[in-house]
Formats: sequence, C-alpha cells, structure tokens
Amino acid sequence: MKAEAPLIHSDYASYEGPPTKAPQLRNVQTLVQQRKGDIEKGFAESDYVFENSYKTQMVHQGYIEPHACVVDVDGNGRVAVWSSNQGMFKLRNELAEYLGLRETDIIVHPANIGGSFGAKDNLSHVPVACYLSSLTGRPVKFVNTYSEELLACSPRHPAFIFLRVGVRKDGTFVAWEGKTIYNGGAYGAFKPKGSMTGALKAAGSYAIPHTRVEGYCVYTNQVPCGYFRAPGEAQTLFAVESHVDIIAKKLGIDPLELRMRNAPQDGDTKATGEFLEDLHCKEVLTRLAKVSSWPKTRARHSNSRLYGRGMALGDRHVGTGESSCDLILNTDGDLCLRSGIGDQGVGAYTMHRQVVSQIIGIEPERVHIEIGDTNSAPYDEGIKGARGMHVEGRAVAQASEALVESLCAAAASHWRTDAASVSWSRSKAILNGSKATLSLSELARLSTNPITSFGHYKGEKSAAYSFQALAAAVTVDLETGQISDQRN
Repeated sequence: MKAEAPLIHSDYASYEGPPTKAPQLRNVQTLVQQRKGDIEKGFAESDYVFENSYKTQMVHQGYIEPHACVVDVDGNGRVAVWSSNQGMFKLRNELAEYLGLRETDIIVHPANIGGSFGAKDNLSHVPVACYLSSLTGRPVKFVNTYSEELLACSPRHPAFIFLRVGVRKDGTFVAWEGKTIYNGGAYGAFKPKGSMTGALKAAGSYAIPHTRVEGYCVYTNQVPCGYFRAPGEAQTLFAVESHVDIIAKKLGIDPLELRMRNAPQDGDTKATGEFLEDLHCKEVLTRLAKVSSWPKTRARHSNSRLYGRGMALGDRHVGTGESSCDLILNTDGDLCLRSGIGDQGVGAYTMHRQVVSQIIGIEPERVHIEIGDTNSAPYDEGIKGARGMHVEGRAVAQASEALVESLCAAAASHWRTDAASVSWSRSKAILNGSKATLSLSELARLSTNPITSFGHYKGEKSAAYSFQALAAAVTVDLETGQISDQRN
C-alpha cells in the first residue's frame, strides 16, 4: 500500500470489478467505508480512548469434496457442465460472459457440492475445461487434490484490524474507529464482483453515536483468497469482541454488563447508520446470562490447568436473494418439488419437504425432490448469505399455498360449486357443510391435466437483524495444550 511498494498489477485500472474498486490506491483491490456522526467530536467527549490492533490468519474452509468439474463441448459448440458449485445459474451466466457464449448454449447440470462454506461460488477450472474440451472434442474432467486445494484455492483472508474506541467512565461507547486490511492474495478472481463488506462490522453490534469504519482488500504475492462464511466478518468480530473484553477489564466492569449498557435499543442505528427495527439484543444477552449462569461462574486455576471464560455478541441480517420452484401433483397422489436449488450439506431438501408437508398436510416422505438443470429448473440465485430458510423456504411455501388453491379449484369443479365452498385440511379437499372429501390421489385421477403450481420469492435486505450471544468456559492443560469444556 505504500508508495514505494512494488506494483503487483500494473493494469489494474482496466480490470472489471465492483463499485468498491479502488484504482487510485496502490495494490488495493477494493475499499469499503462508512461513517456516522462526528468521530473527532466523539473522541473529544470521551473520558478514555482505547487503541489496539489484532491479527487473524489464513484459514481453509475444510470442505470434504475438493473443487471438481466435468465439461463436454459438442460439435455444435453447446457446452454441458457438471461442477461442485454453489449456484448453477450464476455459473452459467458468468461462463457465458467470460467466453462470449450465449446462455442458451450452456447447460449446467446439478452435482453434489460436498461442502462449500462460500468457497465454491466461482468458476474454478470450468473455463479451462471448456477450452480443452472444445479443442479435443472430448469431455474434460478436473478434480483437485487436497494439496492443490490448500495451495491454490480460496481460503479466508488473513486480516489486520486496528481499533480506536472512545469511552465514558460508565462504559458508554462514544466513538469507535475501525480500520481493516485484508490480505487478498495475488488475484481477485475468486470474488470479482464482491467486496469484503465484513469490514463494516468493525464496530460490532453496539449503539455508538460516532463511528468511522473502513476496509481495504489488498493485493499480495500470496494465495488468492475468497469467501468463507460472511466475508470478512469473522475477522472483524474477533477483534471487536476481544477489544470489548479489554475495555471491560480496564474499567472494572463485567463483560456482559458492558455489552448490555451498549446494546442497541429502539431508535438506534448500526455503526454504518443503518436503521434497525424489532430489536431483541438485550433480551438475547439476558437469556445468555440465565442459561450460562454468567455471574456465578469464576475462573479457577491449578498447577496443571488454567481455567477461563469468555463471551461474545454479534448480529446477522436476514438472508436475501431470489429463488423459485414448481410443485407438481403426481398421479399416485404424491408430490414432486422441482427446483434448481443446491444443497451443500445443510439439509435444504429436508427443510423443503417439511414446508410442503406442513402446508399440504402430507408426510414429508411423500414429497419427492427433483433438481433440474439450467434448461429445465426454475431460477435460483444460488447458495449464499444464510438465505436458505427465508428465501428458499418462502418460495416453497408460496408454491404449496398456490397448489392448495389449484386443488380446491379442481375439487370445486368436480362438485360443481365455487372455490369458496371448498376448504383444505390434512391433504384433503372438503366440501363445506357436507362430509364429501377428495384426497390427493382422487384429485390426481379426476384431473385431465397435471395440477401444478409455481412459487417465487425475492428477499430484500431487512432492517430486522438477528442477534446472537454465546459464552464459553474452558480449561487448558498446561502440559498438553488440550482445550476442553470446563463443565466436563
């Protein structure tokens, strides 16, 4: 970043990138920054100012299956792709953009992901495999060894975090300044259209009137880094919560009490100035104190063991994104849920079955999951941002509710009445005011055309945040270094 530092990418200004691209800065991939209030005024009004710096290391995501793909280009230039990737449609669109192909000439087929945690949201070897397949006329497969994974994939960014915090004598946070520098590695291609917005969490989850936070993602001659769960947030929150503990110790205030005094309440905004609603931060801290018996637990040391306790507070936005699905009544009365949604191992399809089961009123095992390719499946934005239950679940719920309406309409047609005279309960249509019912299998036999429905949901960023707090009590064996739960 210094003026005399060797320039790693001399033509960086010509690169495509996100709005946070920073060509005016030396070796900086992206820059994010936000401020609220008057930071200098806040420090002037503070009784104490606490400064410290923190460092985090490079961490690989540790997924079970390495990056893998198969690409087959036929004689007409049509491309078929199988890849352990988080988003089929995103992969197709980016591949078309980079290789100058039409999206309709590319079919991405579903494939098991084998874990991801954010690391498999890029093209990986697919463009190279596509080129080699077109050159040879044969399918081409790439599968990384785990040594290659560790040497040349997309681990979590190491980071330096610098914090400066102004505090009143009673522990109230008045001013908070945070600067984060992420080691982005030699290339930015694992996140070409994304920024390290985790730097905006460098003031934590607290109500602070005056803030200034900024984050630099910097080119270095190291392994290119990518996403690993909430890009950049784990690094900054580690620093923030460590800093809060230091302040608590210096002021002689219990760490939980200090967090409680600075917890946001109705009318407060985040450090970025973002409006908040439906706040439950203090309730979360109160619950933590109860379940952890926080005031009652004390550190007890011995000659061979050290005992310690700690706690942390964080928040996370509600998942955003777009998803859709089809729900189809099979001829035997079971249901088929068709989508383009991947599952990297969190149990997404179990959740989908449960949503359909609850709304339709059938057993989850009667809901059959069918994952189509990019030519046959409804659109899904891909796995990211903890959006599964909120975005995918809402799309599945809408498809289920729409199917109930169609089923009631089919039953009304059979009974020669209007749909308002039909209700739905426990997988059956009921003619109001009578004992007449129609089951799913009966409705399937009565219908000349398949009964289907479509669900679509696009989640926008909400002002409601989920707050989380945790406490840990551990022992450290001084001879072996083993760490264990103190309760054991």
